[in-house]
Amino acid sequence: MNRHDISPAAPDPEGDTVLLELFRRETEPQLARVIQRLLELEQAPANREAVRDLMRVLHSLKGAARVVGLSAIVSLSHAMEECLARVMAGRLTVTPSLVDVLIHAADRIQVLAREATCLRPDGVGTDSLAGCPVWAELQRLAAPDAAAGPAASTQAQTPRPAAVKPGDSAGHTAEPSVHASGSALCSAAGRAEQAQLDRLLRLASQIFADARWLGPFLGRMRELRLRHLRAGALLDGLDHQLAWSSGGADAAELLQGFREEWRTCGRELDSCAELLGAYEQRCAQWSHRLYLAVLEARVRPFAEATRRLPRLVRDLARAGGKEVTLVVSGGEVRVDRAVLERVEELLLHLVRNAVDHGCEPPQERVRAGKPSRAIVRVEAELRPHELCVRVADDGRGVDMAALRRRLIESGQLTPEQAESLPAARLLHFLFQPGLTLKPAVTADSGRGIGLDVVRQTIREMRGEVEVNTTPGGGTTFVLHLPLTLSVIRAVVVETAGELYAFPLPQVRRLMRLHRLEQLSSAGCALLQFNGETVPVVSLEEVLGLGRGWVGPPPWWLVVAGEGPEACAWQVDHCLGEQELTLQALDPLLQGLPGVTGAAVLEDGRPVLVLSTSGLRDLWMGRQALREAIGQAPTAGPAATPLETPADRRVLVVDGSPVERDRIRSALTARGYETDEARDGWEAWRAVRTRSYAMVLATTALPGMDGLELTRRLRRDPRWFRIPVLLMNRRMDPGTNALCYEAGANACLEGEALEPGAIAAAVDRFLTPA
Repeated sequence: MNRHDISPAAPDPEGDTVLLELFRRETEPQLARVIQRLLELEQAPANREAVRDLMRVLHSLKGAARVVGLSAIVSLSHAMEECLARVMAGRLTVTPSLVDVLIHAADRIQVLAREATCLRPDGVGTDSLAGCPVWAELQRLAAPDAAAGPAASTQAQTPRPAAVKPGDSAGHTAEPSVHASGSALCSAAGRAEQAQLDRLLRLASQIFADARWLGPFLGRMRELRLRHLRAGALLDGLDHQLAWSSGGADAAELLQGFREEWRTCGRELDSCAELLGAYEQRCAQWSHRLYLAVLEARVRPFAEATRRLPRLVRDLARAGGKEVTLVVSGGEVRVDRAVLERVEELLLHLVRNAVDHGCEPPQERVRAGKPSRAIVRVEAELRPHELCVRVADDGRGVDMAALRRRLIESGQLTPEQAESLPAARLLHFLFQPGLTLKPAVTADSGRGIGLDVVRQTIREMRGEVEVNTTPGGGTTFVLHLPLTLSVIRAVVVETAGELYAFPLPQVRRLMRLHRLEQLSSAGCALLQFNGETVPVVSLEEVLGLGRGWVGPPPWWLVVAGEGPEACAWQVDHCLGEQELTLQALDPLLQGLPGVTGAAVLEDGRPVLVLSTSGLRDLWMGRQALREAIGQAPTAGPAATPLETPADRRVLVVDGSPVERDRIRSALTARGYETDEARDGWEAWRAVRTRSYAMVLATTALPGMDGLELTRRLRRDPRWFRIPVLLMNRRMDPGTNALCYEAGANACLEGEALEPGAIAAAVDRFLTPA
């Protein structure tokens, strides 16, 4: 008979590791909430609800730590509870020094949780807190006989925190957990989960792309059916001729049999096309739902990228003797996890820049007539095909005179160039490596690295950045980023027989150029676009495929980039917008200038994804090389004057560059000049800087829609007489009434949205009777 000894269960190291990892993952959001509530309590010491919420979170944290045997965390949490209980009882005063002690205690808990995950926690107990100044101060404050506030020595024991740079070590006791590099987004388990989701997304994206292959195949089948019908008509004509000729009955009988077989083939072809069409619809529907489901599993709220910002702003402000409030909006916006991680890095640099460079000390703000407390705003919103993130401050703004001096001193610009360049182009020099406007290097800034990192990261993400500043009114950085790094919406073009793609967020306009307006002194073709002078460069020549400018006009141009990086790329043909699933670059193509990815079109043809900023750097380098060896720069075709009366200028507002180009082509054929805007805000800025005979806008626009744009124009006496035509692409009858209520002159829908019909409608309003 078998006997089983009853003995205590052996330790389960694997199970302990799982519990500790689970504890660490649950601890990070709890501690982030603790930090957030402590910062709120510092601003409003009488906020009893914040104290109660803190005690609830710490109590839960203490219970979870006791389950996994982390007695040091239990002791710290309990001591923090006792301090907060004394605050509730009125025996302890909330001061910045007390908040410092509690924040550093939360930091210590974070460190202990991470150490417990990496090392077996045996022996990790109260003794591990021996010699820790934060623990000693907490014990003193939690003691029943402690004074009504932190001791005078508290500030010496917990000095004013220095701002910690992203990527600094997380192991130091005094460093804030919200600044540590091992955030929840980057934990080991999170990385494994993300890798699995990445694989699923690539598979779902490939299925989605393969399902779309059936569309062109069905088109070819329909074309085959048309050919079949035409051949049948020819056969009927031949039969008619034979009936009147001297051919015998045998020929007529053979022809009749052939006709029956032909008709049977036609019916079978129709049946196969219907079945295949139904299958294509089902396959596209399910593959799209699969793709959206996997994508939804990857998305996270934008608020996760801002969790470290309140602590960062507080520490930087205290270190610089400033008062700064952080305002975050759009935290509920859902963002792809891979994008969110990069956005978190960008926000750390930009918010640090805003607090350290932009925001003034309270005395300076009061002298300038501002509130003593500065405001830094971080906003996020989803637009068609892109994520838009704004980081703005209400500080002193960029000192343009100092920027010009620094550029002249560094040799990047001559005095004449520095004075002639517009402010928008000068501001983009802020992203140059090593350029800074601070007179001295500090622990937080002054080496000209932060904005260089921002530019490089945005380039890698195939995004764009804009900078706006107002002297005495602050600076705003606007980031245009892709919604996902795996699937992109792009404009596909052809040059020298090869296919390339420009990511849609980088494209400002597609156009057909009939004549060049002017040449630069160096012979480079130039284009006047929305008040800017933009160089026109052959993509074929920059990529080393040929001399470019092949064939007579009109030429296709892709206008991309902002500020000094704006450029119009001349290509042979435009295939329109397409959704591309990015593939890994072949090792032979990695590091190729201007190329950031690769994809395969529905018909199997490969396409390279381009970076407009990288292309411009490549072109500028080749231009400099030609000047160094004395070779004349390449110029476009001979320039011809282009003059259009101001009363024939139309502003076209549409979120799709392809639709804008179709409308522009139709209006250009009728002698109109067009400017273009991607959204309502861009259109509003254009109307305030230039005169237009008409505004032509779609009702559905990102940011400010066409209805709100019309209302603004009608409320302002300067522009209330401008004719406004709105285009209702949603085919919603209720929208038509709203268009007229907003003040539109007409609302176009249905067949009236064809480019030719739109141009005819513009003619009716602008051509004198």
